[in-house]
Amino acid sequence: MKIEIDISDESVCNFSPKAKEELNSQSKKAIEKIIDETLRYEEGRRTDNASPEITQADVKLAATYPKQPIHKRRTFNRFLNGICPTLATIAGIIFDKNDSTFIMWAAGILLIVVFITAYLIFEE
Repeated sequence: MKIEIDISDESVCNFSPKAKEELNSQSKKAIEKIIDETLRYEEGRRTDNASPEITQADVKLAATYPKQPIHKRRTFNRFLNGICPTLATIAGIIFDKNDSTFIMWAAGILLIVVFITAYLIFEE
């Protein structure tokens, strides 16, 4: 089945021939995305033994609600999540209540860990 879409000449009167070709290409891509999303919605709704049937509501849903992007965790945050326990462990190891230099280093490292943790909490 071939579906054709008519666009009035008045709408594209100032378009160059290359712009019209690009408009055609981009509209085909957009329609293919809607079709793929519609098939995904229908497949998720269909029961095991039912035959596939795509309704007007499925097409509207696919056209109005675009796919939700997957939020990938950034590698910098992953690095910070790994460095916090390491820094806290180092601070615990070097803490020596008899030497003020080691106390200052331990306090400084723990302060860095607190700032990194606050950054990670407020960024999300």
